[in-house]
This record gives sequence, C-alpha cells and structure tokens, in this order.
Amino acid sequence: MKPVLCVLLVTLAFCCYEANAAVCSPLVSDLARFFWETPSNFRANLKKYNAPRQAVQAVVKLKGCVDQMPDDKRMKFIETLRNVVVACNQ
Repeated sequence: MKPVLCVLLVTLAFCCYEANAAVCSPLVSDLARFFWETPSNFRANLKKYNAPRQAVQAVVKLKGCVDQMPDDKRMKFIETLRNVVVACNQ
C-alpha cells in the first residue's frame, strides 16, 4: 500500500466515526503542513506533540515520500481530504 494512501485511510478513520463530531482545525492544518511544509519546518511543528523520536522520524520519512510527488497529485490528495472534512463536519 502506498504511504499516502495510509495517511488518507488514517484521516478517514479519525474523521468519520460514529460519534459524528466535527474535524478539529488543528488536524486539518497539520495535514496541510504534511503536504506543503519543508521537512525542517514540519519536524519543528511535530515537537508540540512530544511524540517519541522514532515516531517523528517515521512521519518525516513518510513526508519525504510525499515531497517527491508532483504538485498536481498532491493537490488531488488535498482535495480528497477537503471533501472528507466537509462530509465529516455535516
């Protein structure tokens, strides 16, 4: 399974569950950062979560794969995530 597909599936799991809660804006902004920030800025942003070093390294490694994608493909993922957020916030 492609890494970006994993991110999309995790996002769906967080957003669309039975509790029917709205997607929090920090999640949305962190996902946008995942697709567009530089790796160093993204790593600095992850520090606020106090995550284990191995987890941070894994996310930054995944981001490295996403950064190699062409911008048009990234925009398709962003649009899909936007649609998920809209559907989950209804």
